[in-house]
Parts: sequence; C-alpha cells; structure tokens
Amino acid sequence: MMRNRLRRRGGRAWVWLLTGLLLGGAIGAGTMYYFKRAKTGPSGPPRLGEATELAMVPADAAGFIHIRARDIWKLETLAEFRKAVDKAGPDSLKILDDGFVPAPSTLDRMTAVFLRSDPDEMPPNFGMPKPPVMLPGGMQLPAGAASAFDSAVVILAFNEPFDAAKVRRTYMPQGVVKTVNGKEVWLDKPRDRSRDLGLHFPDDRIMILGPATGVEHFVANQKDGQSEGPLSASLKMAAEGKRHIAAGFNIKQLGLPEPKFNGADEEFKSVEAEIRTLMKTEAIAVGVAFVPEGTRLDIRAAFKTEAEAAAADAAVRKIAGVVRTKLDDPKQKMKAMLDGKPGQPTPRPIRELPEAVMGLLGVGSMNLLDEYLANPPVKVEGNELVGTFEASSVGGAYVGTTAVAIGLLLPATQKVREAAARMTSSNNLKQIGLAMHGYHDATMKFPQRALMYGPMGTKPGGLSWRVHILPYLEQGVLYNQFKLDEPWDSEHNKKLIPLMPKVYASPTAPATPGLTYYKVFYGPGAAFTEDGQNVNFTNLNTISDGTSNTIMTIEAGAPVTWTKPDDIAFDIKKPLPPLSLNGNPRVIVGMFDGSVRTVDLSKVKPDTMKAAITPAGGEPLGSDWGP
Repeated sequence: MMRNRLRRRGGRAWVWLLTGLLLGGAIGAGTMYYFKRAKTGPSGPPRLGEATELAMVPADAAGFIHIRARDIWKLETLAEFRKAVDKAGPDSLKILDDGFVPAPSTLDRMTAVFLRSDPDEMPPNFGMPKPPVMLPGGMQLPAGAASAFDSAVVILAFNEPFDAAKVRRTYMPQGVVKTVNGKEVWLDKPRDRSRDLGLHFPDDRIMILGPATGVEHFVANQKDGQSEGPLSASLKMAAEGKRHIAAGFNIKQLGLPEPKFNGADEEFKSVEAEIRTLMKTEAIAVGVAFVPEGTRLDIRAAFKTEAEAAAADAAVRKIAGVVRTKLDDPKQKMKAMLDGKPGQPTPRPIRELPEAVMGLLGVGSMNLLDEYLANPPVKVEGNELVGTFEASSVGGAYVGTTAVAIGLLLPATQKVREAAARMTSSNNLKQIGLAMHGYHDATMKFPQRALMYGPMGTKPGGLSWRVHILPYLEQGVLYNQFKLDEPWDSEHNKKLIPLMPKVYASPTAPATPGLTYYKVFYGPGAAFTEDGQNVNFTNLNTISDGTSNTIMTIEAGAPVTWTKPDDIAFDIKKPLPPLSLNGNPRVIVGMFDGSVRTVDLSKVKPDTMKAAITPAGGEPLGSDWGP
C-alpha cells in the first residue's frame, strides 16, 4: 500500500514541476516587466514575437494549446495585479529568480502538446490500456482523448538562456541520459515507478518536460521541417504572433463517439442531420487576441471539402434557430430570480442579493445571446467554417459565454441548493427527534401536542409541543421566558414568537420569521391526540407497528406559528390532508426511532402513507415505501 501511495505521489512529479514554473513564471515575468517598463516606455499594443518552438509540434498530434504568458501579463487590464506585485520590491524578484531554475521571471511562452494515441508509433508499453478518465456529471473522456492527455508534454520557452545542467541536477538528480533520434533525452523512471519525469533541451532557451515515455516519444518523432497534417493551419495561426492564446485539436485523434439520438429530446432529433454534419470536422483551431480596442475570439473548423464547410454553415444557422426557441424558459427563470417571489415585500432579505444579481446578469446575457443566434457571426473560407466574436473589453468577451454558462448552471445550481436545503432540514428533524426522546427519557412519555399548566395540573391547550421540548434543544433560557399557564397568543407569550429557534426554520421553503413547517400528525389513529393521551415507550402496544415504521414529525403543508398548537389533523378513515411543500411532492419525515428520510408523495401511495402515520394500525408498509 505504501508503495502504491509513493507511485501516486511521485508518478506525476513533472506536473508539480510544471505547475511551479508556470505560476512562478507568470508572477516573475510580470514583475520583471513592471520594473523594466520605466526604461522602455509604454508598451502600447502587444507586439508578439516569433514562436519557433511550434515547429516541433507534430501536425498530426491530438492537439496543442499555446499561451503567450509574458504578453498576456503586459495587458493593461492586469495593471492592478502588476501594481500589487510591484509592492514586493525588486529584492523579492531576485529572491524568486535565485530560488528556482530557470529563473521564473524569464518565462515567455508555454505550449502543451497532446500526442497521437497510435500504439504502433509509440515506444514499448506506451500504448498500454489506461483507466478511464471520468469527467463531472458521470461523463467519460473518449479513449483517444484520455490517452492523448495522459501523454501530454509541455514546451517552455524563456527569453533568456538557462543552465540545462543545473536544471537536470535540481529536478532530476537520479536521471539517466538516453539518445533518441540523435538527441539527448534525460529520463527518470525507476522500476518502482515512484517517479516519472522526462526532460529535453533543444537549446538553452527551450525546455520540454512531461512523463518520461511521453518526452521520449515526442523527441523520437521529431522531423526536419514542419510536416503537413490536420493541425497545420492552427499551428501556423499560433506561430504568426497575432494571438495571445491559440489552440488546435485533431478531432479524429480524440476519438469522439458517434452521436446517439435514441431517447433524445425532439428538439435534438429535429437537428440530427445538422449535428452529424458538424461532426465531420477534422480539426478545430481557436485563437484569442487581446488588443486595446477589445478582445477577439476566432474559431476555425476545418473540413475535407468546401462543400462540407458550406453544409456546416447552414447546419450552424439551423441549430442556432432551434436554440433561440429554447431561450424563453431560462430567461423567465432568471427574471424570476431578479424579481423575487410574487407579492414579496421590499426591501428583500440581503441573502437574496446574490441571486438577484445573477438574475440581472442572466437576463442581459440571454438577450445578448439571442442577438448572436439571430445572425451567427460565422462564414465560409475555403474548406473552413470561421466564427469570429469581438468584444470592446476583456470582460465583455465573457458576456456571450456567460449566458450559456448561467443557462447550463442554473439547473445544477438549483439542484445543489435544493440538496443543501434538504440536508439542513434533515438535520433539523434529527435534532427535533433527539429532543423528543430527551423529553421522553425525563417524563416517560412524549410531549402532548398542546399543553397548558394550571393549578389543577396539566391540561390540553396552551403552548405547542415545540415549546415544551426547548430545554432539550439547548434553549432552556427561552423556555423559561414562557408563561406555561397562558395560551400561546397571550399578551406575554406572543412577544416570544419572533425568538423562534433556528432549528424550526425550514430552509426548504423559507417562511416569515416565527412560522415553521415542522409538525406532527394528530387525531384518530395518529400518534398524537387531542386529549393528550400520546404514545410512549413504556406501553409497547402504542407503537406496535415499530418505531422505524412510524412517522413522528414531518416538514409539510402550510407554515404555522411555532408556539401555536397547530399541526396536521389526521383521520385514518378520511383522505390524507395536503402535505406537499410549496407544490414539491418530496417531503422529509422524522421517524420514532430517530431516523430521517425523504418521502416522494408522487410515488408513495396514500394507504402506505397512512400506514406510516399510524403507530399501531397493524398495516404493513407497501413496497412503494422503499428500503
């Protein structure tokens, strides 16, 4: 087990090395630029130089991402970040550079290369099966893409020479040199696989690193001159120095699966032919340029023929039209987030501000997206379909994608919010259940649904059971403030309603302060009665159906004042009263054994629900109740 742990920890040493160089390089490069710009004068529009290292990227690789880190750091939009780094002082920059090799401030460009996944062209064991790569939402990365990403290498280009021998001594003290394709490659991959790092230095300004076998494979396939392949156009775009970020992806190498439309929504089926047309693309190139006038994003999809590119243009426009018809629903949901609940008094609670702001951004972004979809900014250039998007600022470049992001995240966010609310409600019911048991341990019975103390002893009425279990919820101070010989709405007791403990506040369906959804069932056949003769553990016949099969508390129905003896009237001979919570059929119940569970009223039959409410009815719970 320890060996496996070492393998996991050391097997990706190159990732930690790369991460450190990239983070340190971004900060260091920015600091160096800031200190030097007083001598060189304002930089003006970014002047991007050559990227000769891109000639080493195989045009038939699975893909690449090229980032001009130093030029990005010089952007005016990052001026405040550079100013913060400036406060560290020049001595701090020297400490940073002296502490690492190569000097982080000299990092200029970085290129991640995802290699081909053809086992016939890889060294022994390079094409061994890999565990599947799982993505969020249960999706699995295609086999070709998983292999390509696992074998990625990174090319780092610096603007000043570095000492390759010092780099090797620092990061690869146990490495060995190997001649591959007439070039020196340094590898550190012991038999126990506790480390996995490969290094190659084409010159004293460029370093290639990654998994040992990946670097070896990359160098083995180097050829004189740039070969032709699916990535040729995107590599040329990246090398010409007009974009701060450029990327290219060989779609065929990624092994994308054939789309399946069985069981798909009718909207998807209506554009099945168009989606299949777009799937014919062989490569995709993406470029991002930041200039004083704004931000430009261009996407180029390459096809085999001009006819296929023209067909893809028509497909994009038809799909855009279908998507436009689906914008109204998410737009209305975002508008509801902005408006708040109908009839809600203003000002609204401060906790709703983030949701309102998100709704404001969402409505505007959806309107902007609708404009884009009405006339997609795409055109055909030869055998390529080109889409160009421009914004007047870096921030504006994200507005178009914000609409899509919010539209996609809204259902997920809602589900997360609902899940968190259900968890909090479950915890509330667990605490209430423990308090009920605490009361029973002290009095040998559960509290009456309504109880009032008087000179002749106790009698029904007065204050809710929710008040009488307060001492067992660590609310003894509040409990002592009540006048137990007065009804809940007496002049004195009414003043305590706003002091409702948080445990009675439902996050699932927020209500006015002082109101709660947590109740018990009472009436003929229920565990709690009008006359106070409630169930207890001393008489086993009172819960003969079993404590794990009998509901004690529930979060359901309309909200009630927490101190008022107002619960859910139940009669085994009559239909169930309304239990859904604000229209949601999923309600949470606390059982007499202290457990908590969620009940879906749309799936659980009324007779099964009645059987769970009655403590001694003798009815077995149906299979719809579940485990």
